[in-house]
Amino acid sequence: MDVVTLKNNGIKELVDNLFSGAAAERDKAFAELCFFIGDEDIDNIFVTLLARGDTESIYWLVRYLVAIEHPYGFEKLFSLVTGEKPLAKEQALYGLGKINEESKISFFAKVLAFDDPRDVRFAAKKLADTANIKATFPLLKALERWAGEEETGVVIIRALSRVNDPRAGSQLSRIASEKKGKVQEEAFLALSALAFRISYFEIKKYLSSANPKVREIAYFVLLRQGKLFSEKVIADALKKEGEATKTYILSNIKNIRTEELFKSVIDLMGHGSGQTVTTMARSAVKRVRSNKTLKWLISLEKRASGPEKAYILKFLSEFNDNEKVAGILYGHYRQGTDMRLKLTAIECLGRIKTEQTVQFLTNIIGENDVFSLEAAISLTHMADRNNFAIILKILSWDPAKYTVPIQVLLRMIMKMPETFVFPADIIERIFKLTDDGDDGVKYLAVRCLAKIKIEGRIENLLAVAAREGATVIKNSAIRSIREIMQKDPEEQMTMLLTCVGGTCKYFMLYRIMSEMETGPENFIDVVKTLLGFICGTGLGKPKSVGLKQARFMSILRKQIDKNKMLSMDLLRYVAMSDDEEWIFMRTINSVGICHYPGLDASFMAEKYTQASADTKIEYLRFFAFLPVPGERTEELVFGALTRENDEKILKALRETVSAWLAGAGI
Repeated sequence: MDVVTLKNNGIKELVDNLFSGAAAERDKAFAELCFFIGDEDIDNIFVTLLARGDTESIYWLVRYLVAIEHPYGFEKLFSLVTGEKPLAKEQALYGLGKINEESKISFFAKVLAFDDPRDVRFAAKKLADTANIKATFPLLKALERWAGEEETGVVIIRALSRVNDPRAGSQLSRIASEKKGKVQEEAFLALSALAFRISYFEIKKYLSSANPKVREIAYFVLLRQGKLFSEKVIADALKKEGEATKTYILSNIKNIRTEELFKSVIDLMGHGSGQTVTTMARSAVKRVRSNKTLKWLISLEKRASGPEKAYILKFLSEFNDNEKVAGILYGHYRQGTDMRLKLTAIECLGRIKTEQTVQFLTNIIGENDVFSLEAAISLTHMADRNNFAIILKILSWDPAKYTVPIQVLLRMIMKMPETFVFPADIIERIFKLTDDGDDGVKYLAVRCLAKIKIEGRIENLLAVAAREGATVIKNSAIRSIREIMQKDPEEQMTMLLTCVGGTCKYFMLYRIMSEMETGPENFIDVVKTLLGFICGTGLGKPKSVGLKQARFMSILRKQIDKNKMLSMDLLRYVAMSDDEEWIFMRTINSVGICHYPGLDASFMAEKYTQASADTKIEYLRFFAFLPVPGERTEELVFGALTRENDEKILKALRETVSAWLAGAGI
């Protein structure tokens, strides 16, 4: 037997061992098989395993061709990819991912030329894993072909982003300008990642793009590079670009080193710039504030005039910790002749929170001239716990003379968070202002009490509503009470007791309670209190309702009408006196609660048997209008007809039965 035959027999025996025996024996056979790396050996093993055609054979074949790392073996592996057997192709594609990088790039570059987009996407992802710039040109060539197919184009662009080769910039820029949808978005992202590796010559190409997004990428890179010559390009862009691009540039400015760029940013505060651009320009100045930018601003302010000087003053006020800035603003108010600039200076002083500035503004308010309103508004911008003394001082001035500044401070207090704690002397002054000064001051003082959680505010507001002649003040007090009660339900009981125990008129209580929503946690207490008020005034004998009781019952009716099922729970579980139960049932009957969908009133039959004569009559009126009386209720009523001796109750029983018969169409 010749050598070739012996070798072939050895290969055949090893191949057979791959499919028999224990795992250790199969691995040993595979290791020995990998020593056969001649071209003829590779052909022999390839043909033998491929002929078997099953999944396990293809697995061992691909594993062998990858393991021997032989050029001819890689060619055979690639032939599986291009072959007609789907199983072999799938296994080979995954096998290609395990070969050495040089061979991998070569083979997957060939796969990129396939017609099936799934193969192309698979190859692009594998090339992305290499992150090797040798994959750049095959990927660019594939992108040229597949950019119009969204899913495949996106995968290729992401692969180029991973490779991160500056040579891809031009084509990505063109794709970003020409394509739409996800392909364009992905191209922008890839360009952004790539831009920092691109030369200034390439960046200049981006700047000439017709697509503003591409230009934005260039501006972003120039800003991050922070070179002096780049700032001239940025300054020019802020003059000629559209609002969206200007906003993008301004949001990315982290540093300014040239006066030219600084002036371009400042100019965007005026000359008809949009609100967004103006806001972003101010934000940029805040971010880059330095001694250099302050120096430029002061220089610009000296040369400027009219509207330009006004907005430069506003920029200067951003440097609110600099004494020189405060001095410039003081000077404009004291020595300036332009009324608009005087007002601007006062407005800007509101950003400089120093003791000297607070006193300066207070003095302007005290002069009570045309600038007192603006000074008061500026003072509110610096209101904090350190300025309570000044606030109290101004609130204590004569409200008839200093109406406007006092109103400004009251509005400020009204808008403060409810968690803000005011000193007792300021709260006491607000209480006094509810009865001092013109209607505007009174109104705002009353509204402030709705925001300040302090003992006695309910009583104070009720007193204002009771004594005040002006409707607007009375309504303001009632509105404030409602707000307090809605936010703090526990205040409801206090308010009810105060109203009934004091001099508060009934109509006020009605207006406060009639439109209020009483939550489940507070409903029972409110109803029980109202019942106590009604019965505590003394019902007539026999039971009757007078004018005072009727007024409180109208409030009770409103509460029950808004909480029908809660009312039934109250009747079921809460103990009441006979008078209270009688009033409660009269109110329920006036509301028509028996028509509430899903009402289960069977428990009321038991309540009936325990009630007094007058209250029984109210229960019978309730039963009369039940859409479906229920077996228990019918037994009780018909049984009572034969046993009842009280003529009034008998009459009510007959009326109930008649109502049922009429409802049944009999």
